[in-house]
Amino acid sequence: MIWHIIKKDCKLLWPVVAGVTAMQFFTLLLFHLYENPSNQINVIKALASLGWLQLAVMAVHQDPIPGVRQDWLVRPIRRPDLLLAKLSFLVLMIHGPYFLVSVADFMTHGITLRESLGLAAGKCILLGAGTLSCLAVGSLFGTLQGMTLGSVGVLVSMIFLTVRGELAYSGLQWLKTAAVSGLVL
Repeated sequence: MIWHIIKKDCKLLWPVVAGVTAMQFFTLLLFHLYENPSNQINVIKALASLGWLQLAVMAVHQDPIPGVRQDWLVRPIRRPDLLLAKLSFLVLMIHGPYFLVSVADFMTHGITLRESLGLAAGKCILLGAGTLSCLAVGSLFGTLQGMTLGSVGVLVSMIFLTVRGELAYSGLQWLKTAAVSGLVL
């Protein structure tokens, strides 16, 4: 059953994987064409990185858990199988292309293949923390729009807690730290 879920996700999301991978290679090309990359190129690179995280959320939303009105949609898929299928998709379709892009990036800087493989593996481990977080948060919200609104709500509350100067002297400074830690988590 795990392999069937992975195949279905790959069939549905391959255009997104190809687009995000192409965007990563495009930013890599731009960084090497210009000696002093502009802020616009940095924004494109940040958007490409967010594309990987967006893809993780989209993978989760391919198999939503049915509600009480959709009980006829329930399939006999065990939860561990579904989780393993989604994690395998993340490794194959997100971390695999990201690893290749990272190896190419390091090798264009003159780093040997062996060192590039190690550095790229380290970058993939860092991306893994982000994709696992997106996998968890994506499972909390039923739609991409709900997740976006929830993320914006957290961001606005963080800004509110950061901007208010009197918070620093009221003994409630821990709220700011808790909000930042919650966002990172």
